[in-house]
This record gives sequence, structure tokens and C-alpha cells, in this order.
Amino acid sequence: MKVRGQRGYLTFNYVECRVICQDPKVDAPVTFAIDTACNKTGIADKDALVLNLDYSKLERSKTGVKGIGGHSRAYYLKNVAIVFPSSEPVNHTVNLDFILVHRHVIRNEKHKQQVHSVPSLLGLDVLRLARITHDNDGATIEWPPFDTTT
Repeated sequence: MKVRGQRGYLTFNYVECRVICQDPKVDAPVTFAIDTACNKTGIADKDALVLNLDYSKLERSKTGVKGIGGHSRAYYLKNVAIVFPSSEPVNHTVNLDFILVHRHVIRNEKHKQQVHSVPSLLGLDVLRLARITHDNDGATIEWPPFDTTT
């Protein structure tokens, strides 16, 4: 099964997925940047706001996260399904024990704009399960069984 991503902001390739969690209740689309340098999939601050996540109901990680958005606190969204759209009859789903939800301490309005420009990241915890091909127009994520005819 193949899923096609789009080329976008900061030259990342992106894919829109559906994030599903029972507690807290989440069932909504999230656009993820495909990031093979990121170990864990993470929800960016701006997407956490859109998903209406209540940080007080999430377990806080003992360590923070450092990445393209700088240092942030991290929280666990547990027992998550990430559903990848497909042109095939059945979408591909990856079930994870958790994904990280980022929360920056906003210093000022400029910092807020910078933080809210950072995308949610699809990390190696998901991408290691697939074959990824990048080209000038985007990326293709292929899930097993892999097509060996091309």
C-alpha cells in the first residue's frame, strides 16, 4: 500500500493522517512533516490547540524535547492510532503506545509565531515500518507488503 505526501513548508514532505485516541477523545486530521531525523512522532503546539488537548490530563515526560522549534515540554498521548489515507479500499493504520505532544513556554508574540510555524512530525517510530521515497514533488510512503515490480 502506498501513500503519497506533498512537498511543503521548509522543504519538508508532508502527509495528512487521522489521529485517533480514546482517552482523551481525539479523532481528527493532522498534517505531519515526514522527518527521518526525528525518533518519535510528535504533535506540535498549534495542532495540540486544534485538537483541543488538555495538557493537565496528559502525563508529562520526565525529559523535554529539543528540535527545530527549540526546547519544549513533552506530554504523552497514549494508545494512539495514526490512519494513513489511501486510494486502496482500506487505509493503513499504525498503532502506537504513545506519541509526544509538545508544549513550548511562550516568551513573547514573536516566539509564539515561531513556535506555531513548527509542524507536527512523523518520526522513525512510524517511518521505520515503511519504505519512503522522496522526489521533487513530495514523498511516497509504502507499507508492507512492498511492491517489488517497480
